[in-house]
Amino acid sequence: MRITLDHLRAFVTVAELLSFKLAAKRLSKTQPAITFAVKKLEDLIELRLFQRTTRQIRLTVEGERFLPIARRLIRDFDTALEDLSAVAEGRTGHVSIASVPSFSTELMPSILRVFCDRNPGVAIRVSDGNSADIQGQLLRNEIDLGLVSTRRHTDQLIFEPILEDQIMLLCHQDHPLAQSSDPIDWQELEPYPKLDAGLHGSGSARDLLGPAKLECSTTTTLFAMLKANLGLAVLPALATRSLATGLVTRPLEHPRLHRTIYLARRRDWTLSSAAESLIDHAFEVLKGLRKELDSPLIQLRIRRS
Repeated sequence: MRITLDHLRAFVTVAELLSFKLAAKRLSKTQPAITFAVKKLEDLIELRLFQRTTRQIRLTVEGERFLPIARRLIRDFDTALEDLSAVAEGRTGHVSIASVPSFSTELMPSILRVFCDRNPGVAIRVSDGNSADIQGQLLRNEIDLGLVSTRRHTDQLIFEPILEDQIMLLCHQDHPLAQSSDPIDWQELEPYPKLDAGLHGSGSARDLLGPAKLECSTTTTLFAMLKANLGLAVLPALATRSLATGLVTRPLEHPRLHRTIYLARRRDWTLSSAAESLIDHAFEVLKGLRKELDSPLIQLRIRRS
């Protein structure tokens, strides 16, 4: 007997829920069927995947190692089946993409407007997140593509530079540092309260900024605090293109810091035709925006012809 997708789905679902009963409910199967499928998988690979007691179950070391492999096999099969179904039924599949907030708010709408007009049958899921979380989602096969501003030291992901922007000071127009249009030295920030949304994507920037008085989880909250003149913040230039009324930016220097946004994808994962098409459209749209974007503060870094 060979390993089947039913074996793998049963294992992954039990591993995620740590319950045969809940796994059976999610998969619309009986609990004995799920138990049998997991036991058969363990017999076929000659490894014990779960440690069972009367009260709970948990993954063994071998089970933890096998889980990402099983997830990848299931997702690769589902992607291939979706592509075949798209051809047969006249659809074009689905794409899941996660992005750092500045890219998703400032550039993603232009990209998706063109892509969706040309590919009305594609279902797209877009989510925001920080770079570490997005790369984790890629490694767990939860998304197809990621736009990130930091890179993990791993050979499992491919990073392609897209854009580089300068780290800027952002503050209320009445803030003392807003009264001059000249670049601001990082040392001049020291006396003032700092606000942090964790969005500058640079460890160096965080070190130079120092401890934050207020930490905000979103740019919406950050801008509201800045409008109340509760402090200053540093953000990449792309994140400051659509400023709320009453806020101003100033270049920072000594040192002058930049952030790079990368397109990230799994090295060992074959993308669907829909995901590949979205990449092509993204580069096409960004190149069309070159004149609007390119400046001393923001520069495209696309290497594809």
